[in-house]
Order: sequence, then C-alpha cells, then structure tokens
Amino acid sequence: MKKVFALPVLGLFLGALAIAMTDKKDQILDPGLSVPVMKCIQTAIAKRETNITNATSVYQTASLSALTAKKSILLASRDKTTKKDIKA
Repeated sequence: MKKVFALPVLGLFLGALAIAMTDKKDQILDPGLSVPVMKCIQTAIAKRETNITNATSVYQTASLSALTAKKSILLASRDKTTKKDIKA
C-alpha cells in the first residue's frame, strides 16, 4: 500500500524538480521593463547597499567602543589591591 502511494508522489516530486531545473538564464528580468523602471531598480539597489555599508560601519564602531570600555574597566579593576577597594 505504501509503495502504491509513494510512486505517484515521487513522480510528482521529480516532475516538479525537472520543471524547476529548466534553463532560465534568459529570464532574469522581464524584457518588457522600461528604462525608468530599470533606473528605479538601480537606485533601490544602490540605496540598499549603501545602507548595509553604513550599518556595518556603525556596528563596527560600536563594537570597538565596547571592547575599549571593557579593557579600561578590566585594567582599572586590577589596580584595586585592598579588600575595601574591591568591595567598593
């Protein structure tokens, strides 16, 4: 019973896989897109990539600042030598 059910399901899966793997290299973008639409797409891509670059820079700056602060705190904590200083 399971084999009878599995064969059609396998056939459907392989058929869908064959359709998905057809050569679509010429269908990257709709050939009917106008020049203004293409310019809009290019502008959106440029803005997205610029925002990603800026966000990465902000993250890097914040990370370096946090690590520097951690280093300062650790070094300052090693300057404490008495129990009174350590508890404070």
